[in-house]
Amino acid sequence: MESTIPTAVLRSARENAGLNQANLATRLGVSASVLSRLEKEETTEPAMAWRYLDAIGSAESSAIREFYSLDWRISDRPAFNHPNRDILWEVERALQELQTFEDDPAFDQILARPVHILRNRLMASTHFLLRVDHGIAWIGAISVGKTTALARLMNLLIPDANGLPQSIFPVGRGRTTVCEVVVKAAPAFGIIVESLSNDEIRTLVLELVNGLTTEAGVSTEIDRVLRNMAELRRRPTMESGKRVFVDPIREMLAGGNTVEDVATQILIRLNLAARTQNQIILSERKERGLEWLANNVEKINFGQHSDFSVPRQVTVLLPSKQLRASSYDLRVIDTKGVEGNTTQRADLQGQIDDARTLSLLCTRFEDAPGSVSLAIMRDNLKELGADAVERRRICLLVLPRGDEAIGVRGDGSETSETREEGYFFREEQIRQALATHGLPEIPVLFFDAMRDNPQQLWLEMNKHVAAIRHNYEERARRLVDAATALISNVDAARSQEARTQIAAAVDRLVKSYGQLPPASRAAHQNLIEQLREGHASSIAASMNRRGVWSNFSVHHMLGAGVRGDANARTTDLIVRIDGQLVDLEQQFDHLADIRQLLATLRDDLNDSRQEFLVQALTVGTEAFKPYLEDAHNLWRECASRWGRGAGYRADVAEIIQRWFEETAELGDARKSIDKSLQQAWHEAVLTPLINASRVEDADEDSNLEAA
Repeated sequence: MESTIPTAVLRSARENAGLNQANLATRLGVSASVLSRLEKEETTEPAMAWRYLDAIGSAESSAIREFYSLDWRISDRPAFNHPNRDILWEVERALQELQTFEDDPAFDQILARPVHILRNRLMASTHFLLRVDHGIAWIGAISVGKTTALARLMNLLIPDANGLPQSIFPVGRGRTTVCEVVVKAAPAFGIIVESLSNDEIRTLVLELVNGLTTEAGVSTEIDRVLRNMAELRRRPTMESGKRVFVDPIREMLAGGNTVEDVATQILIRLNLAARTQNQIILSERKERGLEWLANNVEKINFGQHSDFSVPRQVTVLLPSKQLRASSYDLRVIDTKGVEGNTTQRADLQGQIDDARTLSLLCTRFEDAPGSVSLAIMRDNLKELGADAVERRRICLLVLPRGDEAIGVRGDGSETSETREEGYFFREEQIRQALATHGLPEIPVLFFDAMRDNPQQLWLEMNKHVAAIRHNYEERARRLVDAATALISNVDAARSQEARTQIAAAVDRLVKSYGQLPPASRAAHQNLIEQLREGHASSIAASMNRRGVWSNFSVHHMLGAGVRGDANARTTDLIVRIDGQLVDLEQQFDHLADIRQLLATLRDDLNDSRQEFLVQALTVGTEAFKPYLEDAHNLWRECASRWGRGAGYRADVAEIIQRWFEETAELGDARKSIDKSLQQAWHEAVLTPLINASRVEDADEDSNLEAA
């Protein structure tokens, strides 16, 4: 039983019952001042809490008393309003029953190991479900309108000069937001900034200056930030009857300074030594928090705040009452817009792979599902084997504007006359497009930021977060059922014999499928494809940085190539292993605990494969780095190709492909990759399968542990 009860829960029950303090004080036979003092305390003793709840006499007050009367001894008790409190109690009760079962003098030690592993997995389920924090990542092309839609959804609006609502975030027609922005609940309004290092900023400054001569420069957003920080903004003027810009940096170069000299002068003007602030919090005595946020976020985003350096990520903090109500602690992530179709970015992959994050692929209405969304589903999901679709962690969010949804043609001659009808027609067209590209169906949401009800979209997103959690609820229920079956099964010897046979069968599986087939696709082929499709300026920026550029990371794309190949090499092996586990399920269907064990093995097999693919990405990312770092001629040749006419991407792709095919030393890297993948296959997939089949102490479920 809880030693004390949170007073906030009691107060909420009173308010929900429509009682004020005076009403309840009369029922309790105390003065209103006594009740007022009680409600100001953080917790209340059980005896007084029961009197308080009985005096309210509502269904909710009875439920609260029942909940806090439960004997919670092993796992942590959730809050009363926790969305999964019922299944968490089932897990707690199963843990208690396992403990009682194991403590019984008649306990058969044959079952010690399955009890131990069940306990670990039940606790892992609790650890995932007990947390209610989740991310909602908005992913889409530049200028698709996701930042505006996000602000409307979150009600992060302030009136403009004409009294019309506008976003607190800087918005425009693309190339406005300089970095990823996260919105989350906090006790007060505030801003946290993770800045680039001084070395990274120096590289950007050199790129900015070089970009004014013959090489690729920095992005529009970074260019703007650096110029504002250094007070070197271009000035519009009239020259020969034409409106032109006067660039002070070009003037510095024209004065006979070298690129390095000009970069040094700019770095001095940036005054990085004074720009060390990483957060600001609004004083509680001040008001108009959203206006304060809008003002400071804009300054930080545009490099106009004297205390902050170039941001890598900006986190906006808001009081919970400012945000829309939810059963979950949601953080909303506005990712940096995708340039071209270069979707193989580490930041995007991280969001998609995060077990606690719902990813929204944002697209315009007119071209939905959109080339960026298709590229992400093809490259980041299908080719790399990510499980976001199966785990219900991904949706398509279509963002209509104006009357785009009116006049959408159906299969025949009919056209939509309402937005809702237009949404209906376009959703079917999206499903057909996904099928045409060999991609799975995903949920499709629509949101016209100026016309649709944001609360409805918010509720839909909460439903999808609930669906993510539902997978883990179902897993927890299977584990609870497994615990019950284990305890009630008196024929331990028969179960042990079944386990012995399963262990032998797994040994045969490992022997049959322990060796990976040869590589089916060279790692650099993925990089070559991305080079042919990527945004030219991002490729050029990457070439200037020896492949190290967040918007076009050569190392990440090589890693993605290795992961894609690892996925292709193991797909058939996984299918065969899973098929034989299904055969074993049918063979031992009459033994409930063994049936549950095999179901768990199949769950673990999927999770282990995800861990293997994650390791494959890391292997590929690191394998070629030493060789690429020393490839001075390669980078020089790629960088010098910029600005010399059409065919830039194809030429760079050909240069890099020739280097990969003609550099003999890379044979060692490929051998190292094969060796590392083979080792990862054994360590991440086969060894856990062996351990689990013997009902030995295995690691916690990888998805739960990572969460």
